[in-house]
Amino acid sequence: MAQKDIQSVLQEDRVFPPSAQFRKDAALQETELQAMYAKAEHDYVGFWADLARAEIEWRRPFTVSLDDSRAPNYRWFADGQLNVSYNCLDVHLRERGEKIAILAEGEPGGGRRLTYAELHREVCRFANALKGLGVARGDRGWRGGHPIELKRAVDKALADGCPTVQNVIVYARMGGDCPMRAGRDHWWQDAVSGKSAICEPEWVDAEHPLFLLYTSGSTGKPKGIQHSSAGYLLNAKTSTRWAFDLKDNDVFWCTADVGWVTGHTYVVYGPLAAGGTILMYEGAPTFPDGGRFWKICEAHGVTILYTAPTAIRALMKLGDAIPAKYDLRKLRLLGTVGEPINPEAWMWYHKVIGAERCPIVDTWWQTETGATMMAPLPSATPAKPGSCAKPLPGIFVDIVDDEGRPVETPDAGGYLVIKRPWPSMLRTIWGDNERYLRTYWEKFQNRYYVAGDSARRDKDGYYWIMGRIDDVLNVAGHRLGTMEIESALVAHRLVAESAVVSKPHEIKGESVFAYVVLNVPRPEGAAAKSLIEELRSWVGEQLSPIAKPDEIRLTDNLPKTRSGKIMRRLLRSIARGEEITQDMSTLENPGILEQLRGGAAVPPVVKRAASAKRAAPAKRAAPAKRAAPVKRTAPVKRTAPAKRAARSKRATAAARPKAKKAKVAARRGKRITRVKQAKRKVAAVKSRRATVKAVHRKPRGKK
Repeated sequence: MAQKDIQSVLQEDRVFPPSAQFRKDAALQETELQAMYAKAEHDYVGFWADLARAEIEWRRPFTVSLDDSRAPNYRWFADGQLNVSYNCLDVHLRERGEKIAILAEGEPGGGRRLTYAELHREVCRFANALKGLGVARGDRGWRGGHPIELKRAVDKALADGCPTVQNVIVYARMGGDCPMRAGRDHWWQDAVSGKSAICEPEWVDAEHPLFLLYTSGSTGKPKGIQHSSAGYLLNAKTSTRWAFDLKDNDVFWCTADVGWVTGHTYVVYGPLAAGGTILMYEGAPTFPDGGRFWKICEAHGVTILYTAPTAIRALMKLGDAIPAKYDLRKLRLLGTVGEPINPEAWMWYHKVIGAERCPIVDTWWQTETGATMMAPLPSATPAKPGSCAKPLPGIFVDIVDDEGRPVETPDAGGYLVIKRPWPSMLRTIWGDNERYLRTYWEKFQNRYYVAGDSARRDKDGYYWIMGRIDDVLNVAGHRLGTMEIESALVAHRLVAESAVVSKPHEIKGESVFAYVVLNVPRPEGAAAKSLIEELRSWVGEQLSPIAKPDEIRLTDNLPKTRSGKIMRRLLRSIARGEEITQDMSTLENPGILEQLRGGAAVPPVVKRAASAKRAAPAKRAAPAKRAAPVKRTAPVKRTAPAKRAARSKRATAAARPKAKKAKVAARRGKRITRVKQAKRKVAAVKSRRATVKAVHRKPRGKK
């Protein structure tokens, strides 16, 4: 972006103001909101300090609001003391003790209801269990994944060498075999048995680390994002109230996994600190069928639904008839999170799920920001499909060019930055403060927090996220954001989802490579070629000829993490023919990789079986039988079909150059095939050697 700003080719003019009735009933009125903006503009430190005094119960009140002596390692309310759990539970016991805090539904069905008083008792029992195991202030825990597979992953990680982990607590959820190591592993049920339901809070300093959450960086190396206690809690609580108009009688369902930052902030800390009722669901949105989300909304009377555009597009693909079967009249507000939502998905959400009466809160924030930074506040801000609207009170956002100068021209794109510190901002990267400075501050000499996103601001001051800076395409001198091309593709009547990446081009510098998921069966042969040309022309008509994809690959699914994020670096590597080196452990369906390369998708059942055998053949045989129906037992056991599948893969790979012969044989010929085969053999040998090393490696005493 050294030469020019990022260009916007997306035009969206529709505006949807909140209804007069919603404005009238809203907890946050527009006059109050405008007064908050004015106060924050005049004195943003005092603005947050006053809120901290009003919204948080302090054991020891703070006297220093913002300590910027070591900026950009900012500290908020540093000399105060509090307990976050106390602020989420104990403060409600007198007035809300019998109010439902958590409505929980399991994937197989059934569930549990916990009042604030019951939840408080359960938390105290578990806290006492942890104390009984010697856990003290400053100790850290580790969580993530599916119940049975998580335990095996933990065992493997600890076997590789992690001597600081002394205790592992396992919750018996799914039943079946679970290897337990004597002296280290403890069943949750046993640990809390007989423990007192009274536990005095552990009071900590405001800057005491509340949690570490690992997120991937541009290199794929995970970063341990460290959040504080007081500052994080303040933004979590206030943004829940402001962005979602949370009221005492609401049932708030954030569909995110609780281990994801959205689950931290808007499943746990924010709603509970605000005294709300939250719904938790442990399963997939399409289990046992595509109506599961809407059935849950109907059964529990959900009033606020907050989910990801990925889930919306997946459910949209199933058609309007499914949600029409359910009574969704109690819904009064909808939200989106995780990535920019394309206008067509926004309109479906608005019309089919919200019945054109529910405001849609399209939020922008990050693991690093801790809470929502921008959103159309439902009581006052008209919504534009695809825009995250404007910053919340006390948040100061801007768009700058490569030199850090504000981009004033409407709809001209640039770097999205935050100009002033805010309470819930990350404090550092755990164990690597130099990386924290380099990643988020160094670009503009510590003046701004650099979000890593490209964005534009329209004539009305609305912000539009255009994609990650790393994903910006440089096509024939034009810098284009990926999100706008993806939105144009999804606007086509046959397209359910898309992902756009760049690929080197000899003449244009970079070309546009698009992966497309259809809402109809995927065509082949001449029909596929015809549709691809139609889609290319469609993008040119909707945006500009410059934005037309040079290549489009039709696929049944996109590679996503279990939290729903599209793995764009993986798609870029595949488009460029590069070796895949990034961590694939969070990939939801590894079987899709072959199809993304242009072959046939490998059924996920076969992949899981192969993976199980590689990890621990003897121990995993029984769980594999137990998890799958009788019909799936044979594929798990058979080795001959696996070999045939491998031969089929090789045959497909060998046939691939023949399919491309008309285009590339004249220039490259059979040499490319031989080189690719040689590389695959080398990679296979390296893989086998690595496996042998992993099997025979002894713990090294390192984490």
